[in-house]
Amino acid sequence: MEKKKKSYLSKAVFGLLIVAFTVCCIIAAPITEAKGTLWSLFPPVIAIGLALITKEVYSSLFVGILSGGIIYAAASGTGFEGTFKAVVQDGLITNLSNAYNVGILVFLVVLGIIVVLMNKAGGSRAYGEWAAAHIKGRRGAALSTFFLGVLIFVDDYFNCLTVGSVMRPITDKHNISRSKLAYLIDSTAAPICIIAPISSWAAAVSGTVEGVNGISLFINTIPYNLYAFLTILMVIFISASDTDYGPMKIHEDNAKNGDIFTTQNNTYEQDAQPVTERGRVIDLILPVAVLIVLCVVGMIYTGGFFSGTDFVTAFANCDAAYGLSLGSISALIVIIAYYMFRRVLKFNECMDSIAAGFKQMVPAILILTFAWTLKTMTNHLEAGAFVSGVVQSATALSVLLPVILFVVAIGLAFASSFNPENRRRMQGLGEKEDTTLSSGKSLPFVVTISREYGSGGHHIGELLAQRLGVKFYDRELITLTAQQSGLGECTVQENEQTVNGRLLYDDPVQTAVFRAQSRVILDIAGRESCVIVGRLANFILKGRPRCLHVFVYADEAARLKRIISEYGIENNRAEALLKRTDQERREHCLHYAGCDWGDRYYYHLMLDSSMATDEQVAEAIYSVIHCLAAE
Repeated sequence: MEKKKKSYLSKAVFGLLIVAFTVCCIIAAPITEAKGTLWSLFPPVIAIGLALITKEVYSSLFVGILSGGIIYAAASGTGFEGTFKAVVQDGLITNLSNAYNVGILVFLVVLGIIVVLMNKAGGSRAYGEWAAAHIKGRRGAALSTFFLGVLIFVDDYFNCLTVGSVMRPITDKHNISRSKLAYLIDSTAAPICIIAPISSWAAAVSGTVEGVNGISLFINTIPYNLYAFLTILMVIFISASDTDYGPMKIHEDNAKNGDIFTTQNNTYEQDAQPVTERGRVIDLILPVAVLIVLCVVGMIYTGGFFSGTDFVTAFANCDAAYGLSLGSISALIVIIAYYMFRRVLKFNECMDSIAAGFKQMVPAILILTFAWTLKTMTNHLEAGAFVSGVVQSATALSVLLPVILFVVAIGLAFASSFNPENRRRMQGLGEKEDTTLSSGKSLPFVVTISREYGSGGHHIGELLAQRLGVKFYDRELITLTAQQSGLGECTVQENEQTVNGRLLYDDPVQTAVFRAQSRVILDIAGRESCVIVGRLANFILKGRPRCLHVFVYADEAARLKRIISEYGIENNRAEALLKRTDQERREHCLHYAGCDWGDRYYYHLMLDSSMATDEQVAEAIYSVIHCLAAE
């Protein structure tokens, strides 16, 4: 509940900031005189603000574009028709018909096709098998992921798709979570590409400047790209030291216990499966090398290298979009011919890869198209002239402007990369969960019961286990954990399901107990159907098929009555004990799982035990299990 309040508060703050900026625009100038005024910044501000509020980039960019069209139409006096002319004709159509932009899109599509071809030919699988035989340990797997990302610098999407498909089996083998793999790939791809002059980034960025050679300007700015260099250093440090913190630590702790997903396995889109077993390492290395070489050749060709211009000058004066398109298409032809000559792929299989490759690049194409169109809106509103005038009139602002832009970019990047809608997917719960419960019928079926103190969760779990004819685990876990950890049963009992409240470091005993208990729960769930009460079993078994996670609660009056009458606790102690126990369980969950204890997203079923008898509640859970089994 507290997290939701904070979320609503942050949205309200961003919303108020947008409203405040709108008011400032109205005060600065009427909308009919928007050109060259504060109104010219309204479209990007709206796009950034909505991205921060909604955590969704596509709709935010589109609303920014639409607002720009409306403001431009109002300033031009063209009305409703002018809005859509600005957005559709001057914006989307013009940008998608621009030769330079189309060249970038062609390059991206070809990269997607090449990735699919390499996967189908078995090159990615062969390289992965070779690397798996030579890479030892978690550090080696993480550093290898980084180094492969450095080598594939042509495009960040191409980088992510290739490195992801190649390194995934290796990181899985060494129990590196999919979340950390994603971090390593993403934090290598874009930073490497933005400092590589032979890349789609260089082409895209250089195409946005006018009056100077874009590639030359791009190269000159490389030493000042502090974000890229610092991010790369951070990736190296985290990989070499095997250090994790924050939410990543939760994912990595789960991975070390055998759960590399901390999510549902079936939420991941599968790569193109190899159609042959004849794939070799060369089937990955050669296509990448051919792509890089031919892209360089294509770029220097457009710069006049083959007409007598020296290499440096030709590269600086190249048409990046045309050069990359020319090089990538040439590479695609060579790669298809190579695979057919090697007889690892047939012609029809190569042609089938075209549509699949295009599909993989749709998100990148959509974002680029919207970004170009948003830029068109700001150009129509003469934002460049307005910002230039403001900076020239305020010397202090000219010094602070890079800092301001950097901070805004950071905020937008983090906001657009974390979508609350993915929260349920991250936790392995949601609308698809019920179907997974009935899958994998060779696995034991496990019910986990989390409960508020005094809600009767223990007794309900016992009744359910009897009804199902399976074993029941609650206090039995203390004995098993003591055997696993080598600690005494009293020590385990005192240190389970609680934290000492220190924020800066873990209590070594409590951490040892939690890890040992996690191993015990994973072992039990792997060998037999059962009912497990408490101990964060729902988080430990997150993403595992054939699990039902239940949360039992009750109103405070009913819980106090049970504590006094059934647990034998004195009246004057019952209320304090209730609050303390619930707080301990809540803090324990937050500390080791990083999540709210009673949040509905982390359970399949939540029941109020005060509305029925324990027998009726147990029967209700049994009915749900019966329905799932029937499916």
